[in-house]
Amino acid sequence: MNERLTNSLPLFVMSLTGLVAAIAVTVWATTYEIDAFRKNQMQTMEAEASLANGLVTDFVRNRQNLVRAFAKHNLGTIKAIAESADDDTLSLSFTHTIRDFFPSYFSFVVRNDRGVFNPDNFGDIVGEFCRRDMGGFSVELAEAEKQQTPNPVTYEPLIHPQPFNFHFDIPTPWRAKDGTHGLFMISFPPQPLVDILKGHQVSGHALFLLRRDVPPLIEASAEGWRETFKRNGRLSDAEMQALIFRRPVEGTRWDTAYVPNYGLMEQHSDKSWRNASVIIALLVIISGVTIWWNFVSNRNRVRAQAALVEAHRTLEDQVVSRTEELRNANEDLEQAKEKAELANLAKSEFFANMSHELRTPLNSIIGFSETMSQERMGKIPDRYKEYATLIHQSGTHLHQIIGDILDLSKIETTEAHLTEEAIDVNELIDGIATMLSDVAAKNDVALSRKGQISDLPLIWGDPVRIKQVILNLLGNAIKFAQSGTVSILAMCENGAMAIQVQDDGIGISAEDLAHITKPFFQARAHSTLTHAGTGLGLSISRKIIEQHGGTLTIESALGRGTTITISFPAGRTLAKQ
Repeated sequence: MNERLTNSLPLFVMSLTGLVAAIAVTVWATTYEIDAFRKNQMQTMEAEASLANGLVTDFVRNRQNLVRAFAKHNLGTIKAIAESADDDTLSLSFTHTIRDFFPSYFSFVVRNDRGVFNPDNFGDIVGEFCRRDMGGFSVELAEAEKQQTPNPVTYEPLIHPQPFNFHFDIPTPWRAKDGTHGLFMISFPPQPLVDILKGHQVSGHALFLLRRDVPPLIEASAEGWRETFKRNGRLSDAEMQALIFRRPVEGTRWDTAYVPNYGLMEQHSDKSWRNASVIIALLVIISGVTIWWNFVSNRNRVRAQAALVEAHRTLEDQVVSRTEELRNANEDLEQAKEKAELANLAKSEFFANMSHELRTPLNSIIGFSETMSQERMGKIPDRYKEYATLIHQSGTHLHQIIGDILDLSKIETTEAHLTEEAIDVNELIDGIATMLSDVAAKNDVALSRKGQISDLPLIWGDPVRIKQVILNLLGNAIKFAQSGTVSILAMCENGAMAIQVQDDGIGISAEDLAHITKPFFQARAHSTLTHAGTGLGLSISRKIIEQHGGTLTIESALGRGTTITISFPAGRTLAKQ
């Protein structure tokens, strides 16, 4: 028990220290994130208020320039309206001209130098605002002209109420060549100002356009102007105290200002602290579980160590016992291997000796049966002649089997040494093709060479053995081509030589293809043919090619023919001199 407590103490102290550090980091990160959020909100509001202020300034200045240019361009009409006795026809025509230039304008009026307005359709109450502003503006213009002020006097607009629509005025002075002069004014709806505020209001906070001479009075906001938004037209005392970033809009009687939503920031702060509390609770739980798990694991580790020591002793005893058993088994396997190798060698020697012993009488049988079947010693009855022919065919077939067995036994007993020399592949293939031409014609098979290359390199190998392989492959192809085509192709790529024999015969099944090069194996489709083989040709061919360091590969499918490729490594090729 004491040992378990001693081992657990360092991890307990480490876990507790890590918990305190994690809580401290969580508190610091939460505080930093709340401050960063507040700072970001304030910086964003300040930037957006500045942008909105500049856009309103540009918008008013642009309208003033446009109205000034329009008045200059239409000076004759404006002078005519100023001198007319309330000519509705002329005013209506001019209305269409203004609407073509200012599609969103509200109304217009012309004031002559006598202070008479035309058309005079303001209304008794609201018209007083416009008359008063234009009268005051006329006085400022006259005073500036009297004192020859170098800088032009511009009208600073504000929003006027009207029974049907709120608007702001853009007046400009006009003067005809005959000296008559006055003011021309166009009134615009405040919706463009609302759009500017809406585009730069930070979500959750309020951006206002306020009257400079009446600080609480709201001219417009992102919600609309006084006529449209559902609230009192003035800021409350609390909102006035909270007001930030109030700046005058140049060339107007307006200020832009933000009323921040501190409640939104408090909500974000509360949410951040709730998240931090959850994280701290999880850290406490995880630390407690870690300490408990360490105690349990340490206890189990002590028990496991004791069990491991005991298991180690038992394992050592078992290793000694198993080692002795393995040594005995290896000795038995070595003895069995030696016996198997001796038995295989004895088998091969037996096949070789028996083949020699069988060949002598078999040659006599073949010779005598051939003499009898050809009636060289005199005429014999047809039945005996038929019997002699069958004896000769069977003897020849048996002689081939014995020859193949002898070749296989020589290869397996390493008695078949290669007599190597430089071989001209083209000459070798042409000779074999000539040798088998009669057999191919007899079987109604077309034997052809594909892509004969005159500058093929030579092969270093045993010409007798390689000829035996190609002869066997071509013979098999002719046998199973079924009145089709057999082709042979020699090619050289990257220094390596390949010889390919292809037929369009019955093909080999995938199941038989895996065993086709095993000794005495015959494909089931082939075994039904009248020309049965020994089942050793492909096995002997593969072993001969492997003796030359090459490979023999077979590609085939039932009904699609067979392609056999023998390949020699680059080390077996020689350039022609």
